Amino acid sequence: MGKYTVHSIKIVDEKLDNYFNQIVETIIDIVGKDNIKAIVLFGSFGRGEGGVVVGNEKVIPVNDFDITIFVNNNLTRLRKLHSTELEESAQILSKNIGIKQIDLDLSHPFTLLFSKMNNANYERYNGHKLLYGSIDIKKRMLKPNHEKIKNIDGTNYFLTRGSGLVLAGYCLHKLSENPPKRIVENFEIELNKAILAIGDSYLIKNKKYHFSYAQRIKHAKELSFSDIHNSFEIKQLYIDALNWKLKPS
Repeated sequence: MGKYTVHSIKIVDEKLDNYFNQIVETIIDIVGKDNIKAIVLFGSFGRGEGGVVVGNEKVIPVNDFDITIFVNNNLTRLRKLHSTELEESAQILSKNIGIKQIDLDLSHPFTLLFSKMNNANYERYNGHKLLYGSIDIKKRMLKPNHEKIKNIDGTNYFLTRGSGLVLAGYCLHKLSENPPKRIVENFEIELNKAILAIGDSYLIKNKKYHFSYAQRIKHAKELSFSDIHNSFEIKQLYIDALNWKLKPS
């Protein structure tokens, strides 16, 4: 298993290290070294399960980069000063790297003390990598319990991922005669996320949700899904979607 992905291929880690170094350098140039306590990578790449397509000496990230910049000083002031420039730079970096989206969020370590018990913070606690500076996330956050994740978090998956699929489907429909490759690929990504919404919400309902894709595959195989319509098909689609997240093609 690699540093950021399940690929045990040297070039994957090297390429991703290069991407993250570019991002860190850009953040420091904008926000200022003295203002930054730490830059932390969250999401699938933060827990070592990021999706990339590998081939011909190329490493193309499929999942987004979720990065939080923890600052030392006045958070409100720094957001006012730098949020627009960070957003614009993230769009440029996304295009240069060939990734759909880079999320750069300004925050303060103090906010971690008041993290709510939900699936997002459960994943943040258990899956992150320090890209710059120093901070101990686990010492600042209360340890989340996956069994306390509420069903509403599963419902929210349908709202966020469902809307993403609708937008991607609309773009594909508008260009249906000759859709660009990126439009087709984006639809496939959003379709996969929508399938994940079904399975993830089912695991949350059954107190079997896990921050790791690999463990979710294991838990899904153990559950019958028999209490929902088209149980066999949904279970298999969910497992396929999780496998695709780990190794997209």
